[in-house]
Amino acid sequence: MPQIIKDILPLKVPMLIWIDPTNMCNFKCVFCPTGDDELLKSVGRPKGMMDMNTFNKIINDLKSMVQKYSQKPLQISLYKDGEPLLNKNLGQMIKILKKANITDCIEITTNGSALTEKKSRELIEAGLDKIRFSIEHVNDEGYEKIIQKKISFNKILENVKNFWKINQEYSNKVHVHTKIVNANLSSSDEKKFLKTFKDYTTTIKINYLHGWSGSEKDFSLNTEPTKSVHGDSLIKKKVCSQPFTRLTILFNGDATACCVDWSHKLVSGNVKNQSLDEIWNKNTNKLRMNHLNHKVDKNSPCYNCHYLLGYQEHEILDGEEDRLKKYYS
Repeated sequence: MPQIIKDILPLKVPMLIWIDPTNMCNFKCVFCPTGDDELLKSVGRPKGMMDMNTFNKIINDLKSMVQKYSQKPLQISLYKDGEPLLNKNLGQMIKILKKANITDCIEITTNGSALTEKKSRELIEAGLDKIRFSIEHVNDEGYEKIIQKKISFNKILENVKNFWKINQEYSNKVHVHTKIVNANLSSSDEKKFLKTFKDYTTTIKINYLHGWSGSEKDFSLNTEPTKSVHGDSLIKKKVCSQPFTRLTILFNGDATACCVDWSHKLVSGNVKNQSLDEIWNKNTNKLRMNHLNHKVDKNSPCYNCHYLLGYQEHEILDGEEDRLKKYYS
């Protein structure tokens, strides 16, 4: 049973946190902003890898917040805009985070292409709790259309199978979730995906395209989605729950209160010169009040955000505006 968000606010520590080891990716998926270099240049989004000094500052700040407020994130995800396996320090990051004991779940999402036996063992031994494999298609031709480069589907499959086998050696310590985005998949493609991966994953899911946060480009590939990413009904609402529950720290230390803020326009501070406590409990209040007052600027990624429509009943904050304003004004 999901938590009713309105009943647990205000949160002094984010419920969910994304830390991005890198915003670079070896794929250029047609439904992902990271795959469009020209689009990223047009909004001035930088590229890079998170260094260990920045990562350690984030973890130390979070440890202080957990101790100060006696709250801790339900989950910390080590990915956001890019492919986390491209950062050679990923295993070390997981190990440090596990030792800090500030969350019950450490997860990554990966396309699986850079996964090796050595890397699989490193991730498992470091303390990873969950891995989500993003499968892009079920054959070589389909992969090339989606990621805009040639790659062997069988290589991806073997990497997933090998991780599953190695994970069994460690008594299935890591929850394995395998998903695919239905980017015009046929029914036979869907069946092949489920049949091919069902024996090598803890859970499996077919997701759906969405329009991301505000963008002139149609990331839904002209499909006009009628479902959320997870297949739920779309619900119109004014107030987004993300700024009240989630925090994302980008590779360069910038912090934004939205996991789909691909343009990084919602950055409210940087951990290199401010504490996460100040960023979360002070700086982010401006964005929260904009939502509570229904005054989202037309140039904001929040304006006409398709992802917002996918949040379900337990995350709705419409009708709670007056009560919440006293916490964030």
